[in-house]
Formats: sequence, C-alpha cells, structure tokens
Amino acid sequence: MIREAGVSGALKSLTGQRQFETRSILTTRKTCCLSGNLRTISSSQVLNSENRPKIDISVETWTDCHRRNKVKKTVLLLVGTFLLSGCSDYSSGKNSTYLDYSGRDDVFTGGMKMIPVDTPKGTFQVWTKRVGNNPTMKVLLLHGGPGATHEAFVAFDSYFPAAEIEYYYYDQLGSFYSDQPDEPELWEIPRFVEEVEQVRQSLGLDRDNFYLYGQSWGGILAIEYALKYQQHIKEWLSRT
Repeated sequence: MIREAGVSGALKSLTGQRQFETRSILTTRKTCCLSGNLRTISSSQVLNSENRPKIDISVETWTDCHRRNKVKKTVLLLVGTFLLSGCSDYSSGKNSTYLDYSGRDDVFTGGMKMIPVDTPKGTFQVWTKRVGNNPTMKVLLLHGGPGATHEAFVAFDSYFPAAEIEYYYYDQLGSFYSDQPDEPELWEIPRFVEEVEQVRQSLGLDRDNFYLYGQSWGGILAIEYALKYQQHIKEWLSRT
C-alpha cells in the first residue's frame, strides 16, 4: 500500500505540474526567472512574427527557476532535520575532524569506492563517493529514476559540509558510473532493496549513524528498504 501510494503521489505531482505549465502557456502574461529573480513579461514580448507564443522559452525558464527553488528548500530541510536529530553528538569547531580522512580505505580515490553487488544475474559494481567525516551522521543518497544519477544531489556540496554532515553519492546499478548490465530482470524493487543493503554493509553504516534519504523513485526505494531493514537505520527521509 505504501508503494502504491508513493507511485500514485508521484504521478499526481507530475500531472499537476503539466497542468500548471499548460495554464501558464495559455495566459496573456508569462512568468520567467532571470538571474534568480522572478519577473513578468507581457504577451507581446513572447510572440513571434506569426503571432504565436514562444512556449519553449517561457516554460523552460520557469521550470529552471522552480527546480532551483525546490532543490534549495529540500537541502535546507535536510540540513535542519539532520542537525536536530544528531549533530549535537559530534564536536565541531577548531578541533573538528570533518576533513580528516586518515585511515580511510578511500583516501587515495577522493572518497570514491566501487562496491560489488551480488544479484541473481551475477556480481556487478556500483559507484559511491564519500564527502566528509562524521562518525555519528552518515547520509546515503538515493537518486530518482530508476536510471537517473547522483548528479541530482550535487547542490548538497554547498550546504552539507558547513553542517559537517558526512554524505555518500551513489549511482544505483544501471546508472551512470555503475555497471549497466542488459538484464531487465534486475529492475525489480526487492532486488534494489537488497542492493542498498549490500551498499550499507560495505560502507559500514549502522543504526548509530545511518541516515537514508531518497527522492522520487529513490524515495519509494527508501520506504521499501526501511520496511525490511529498519533495524539498521537511525533515521530516513523520503520525498516522492
């Protein structure tokens, strides 16, 4: 039921966005975002010689601005939540060890690590990258898709380090830097859940420090993982 609700909510959200964009196209005034600031331009400014709206320009600029605002709100929400839930257990300031990577097995790869994942079709490699060092707060990021990439979360680089949050970029099997086997049978939710569990074990995340965040498809995956392996999670957030 939770999975169905998540999928249904995602579809409703997508449908609502399309309806909003359609209504904005039909209005006589367009809203766009330039240099991060919202302003309106009259219909005469977006009509071509045939007196037809240049739809792609107005919708694209609005979408870009909406995406930036959505990412910023998401990041601030995550930072606030993680700080309230566990950052008080970690000493910061002049004696901070946030950038101390000594003793880590990924110190010579800049935090990157390829993790073997066992599947019904064999063993494959998935890509992860650690940023920061915090023994009490480690966030694993689950991107959307399936088939999207960790790049959806790069804005976190501008916020998480200041809060001394250790976090992990992660391309799921079939995505970007990870192996991309041509095996349709692997695109099943239970299989992805087991993949996340193997990644958790390899990264040494446990109930004392493991925070899980998923967005879109990643949000559904986070819910499914939490239902089966909640004993390993300190806290999880899902945005579908």
